[in-house]
Amino acid sequence: MLHKLTSAELRETCNPTMFSFRSTEDLEPLSDIIGQERAVRAMEFGLKIDHKGYNIFMTGLTGTGKTSYARAVVKKAARQNRSQTTSCTYTILQSPKSPSP
Repeated sequence: MLHKLTSAELRETCNPTMFSFRSTEDLEPLSDIIGQERAVRAMEFGLKIDHKGYNIFMTGLTGTGKTSYARAVVKKAARQNRSQTTSCTYTILQSPKSPSP
């Protein structure tokens, strides 16, 4: 049964003493994407494929950190595998329903 929620039902509070930091400025930036463990595993798997012509396709909403994440993990993989010559390109599709750049 649906019912209208009050503003009090839409708000969640917590006790600030439960945190070990004073401000979020005290925290280190995250290196992974929150809640995307499957995507992280897929990227790690894809970066281990040593075969010419293999591609990794990423999709999702704009501004969610896909490009930043991809750049970071590709740079890390490149540092670990300096002996391999690999190129990395990306295309931002103009229309999500039409997969041509």
